[in-house]
Amino acid sequence: MIEVMYSLHTGDGETLDETRQSEHVPRVGDLVTFDVNSGRSYQVVDVLWHLHEGRRHYVTVTACDANWHKHIQMVTTDWRAKHEQP
Repeated sequence: MIEVMYSLHTGDGETLDETRQSEHVPRVGDLVTFDVNSGRSYQVVDVLWHLHEGRRHYVTVTACDANWHKHIQMVTTDWRAKHEQP
């Protein structure tokens, strides 16, 4: 297990910090979600490995709020406008 420290930047300007133990480290572009009920997902924009000889290893992940419901709605509306017949 590796310690993953998240810096989550919300759409309203807040920065939230979360620390998790994980077998997998997210990659840039991945979506991460911490509370499924909140409807918030974060897109990973930076991953920084901290590898210290003789000390613990950990990762710092920076991610930004991704309003996927809004994004999906925009893509769907655009697709319909291009493909529906008048």
